[in-house]
Amino acid sequence: MKHIGITLPLELLPKKLKDHRCDKENFLEVMNKRLEALQTDQKLYEDFKQEMRRFLPGNIITETVENPDFWSYLIEVIAKECRRAKIF
Repeated sequence: MKHIGITLPLELLPKKLKDHRCDKENFLEVMNKRLEALQTDQKLYEDFKQEMRRFLPGNIITETVENPDFWSYLIEVIAKECRRAKIF
């Protein structure tokens, strides 16, 4: 699948954490747990598909969101950005 060009603006991360009164360690812990859940909890994929059906046309849903390869790709992109976030 072609990379869709989403990248985390790392320079904003410390500012967002400060705005939300969240320390880096807590953020990284929650991020890691969420990533693990995305990788292992099938219900999250089902919930994601259901939510996207509210906003996207049926043909887009069929061609992308309902394709298991899309979910794998999306998780790969999220995991890559999580690895980047760990080094800020």
